[in-house]
Amino acid sequence: MILARLAWRNLWRNRRRTLITISSIAFAVVIAVVMRGFQLGTYDSMIEGTLRTSSGHVQIQHKDFFDDASIEHIFDYTPELQKLTAVNPAIQNQFPRFENFALASFESHTKGVPVVGMKPELEVDALAIQDKLTQGEYLEPGEDGLLISEDLARFLQVALGDSMVLFGQGYHGVTAVGKYPIKGIYDFNYSGQGGGPVFLNLEQAQDLYGAYGMLSSLSLILNNKEESEELQKELLTEFEGSPITALTWKKLNENLLQSIELDSVSGLIMIGVLYLVIGFGIFGTLLMMAAERRREFSVMNSMGMQRRHIVQLVAIETLWLALISVIVGVLISLPINAYFWYNPIEFSGETAEMFSEYNVEPVMRMSMELGYLIDQALVVFLLSTVSLIAPLSLILNLNIVNALRGR
Repeated sequence: MILARLAWRNLWRNRRRTLITISSIAFAVVIAVVMRGFQLGTYDSMIEGTLRTSSGHVQIQHKDFFDDASIEHIFDYTPELQKLTAVNPAIQNQFPRFENFALASFESHTKGVPVVGMKPELEVDALAIQDKLTQGEYLEPGEDGLLISEDLARFLQVALGDSMVLFGQGYHGVTAVGKYPIKGIYDFNYSGQGGGPVFLNLEQAQDLYGAYGMLSSLSLILNNKEESEELQKELLTEFEGSPITALTWKKLNENLLQSIELDSVSGLIMIGVLYLVIGFGIFGTLLMMAAERRREFSVMNSMGMQRRHIVQLVAIETLWLALISVIVGVLISLPINAYFWYNPIEFSGETAEMFSEYNVEPVMRMSMELGYLIDQALVVFLLSTVSLIAPLSLILNLNIVNALRGR
């Protein structure tokens, strides 16, 4: 206790030196937090963009659909299921969809396309196709019409108002054929379907494929994605003995998560290099502080203070410094974190187009999760304590006579 109080007093005997040291370590914390924060924030945007446009945080589907996405593996959208998902407080929104494939034809031109039946009024906050329309209008609920991509329009040589034929295989082998007017043309790469699908109302899609009242998936958006596994367990209990199941976003987006993990490794390597620089900086700072106090340590030892007590005193001083520096660094990082969350860096031009191709908002914002911030602070604190090797080694090998003589 006495050593702790003495260490605290020693820190402020030379305020300038202490403040310089605190500033350098705190700056290291801020740099580490900013670098990692932007990286994790970008991952969060990628995940949320994908979840809101395709899989959702939890998705209800036929138990065989994940391994074999066949039209035979669809399920009834029963009133009981609708009520079950509507009353759950964890669910923020839900998107019933019917997805399949068909041949799109106009005169002599034909092309295979993904077909997505959806609820236009619900998808405003998910797919947001209405914001990507270059021609025509968005679908109204129950309206008989199609939304197609610009690429498909060019390939088939169709224009707004033309009628396009969809032909394919329906539920239980029935022939699926229908003729629909083109209500809108959009410019949007819906990567969840590998390109530019044809969108139509859910009821029209069910009618086209002879799958009345059925869905291929029911995507659930939660208030917090961390609740997805808990909700999955609840739903699996409800679905026991039925042909449907519930999958979390991690299972549905394994490829995306693998890509993020691979990119994260490269980011951690960069931060590792930063930590290496930070560690040497802290090591040099503490070594300089110890070298400046060689005479002080010699006088203390000459007056009867054992070296082990001097070592303990310097160790406590260093821990005080590290603790103060980390707290200051975190306090500085918090407003920076909040600012770049609410005011992200916006991209334009080709960079913005690249982001849009992956359903990601063309911005770079910092993550709001405090866990990574604490991790960075702990790493810098650990580096500071490891750097104690410098002053402790100097004290243990101190030549008292030479130090008193200023050598």
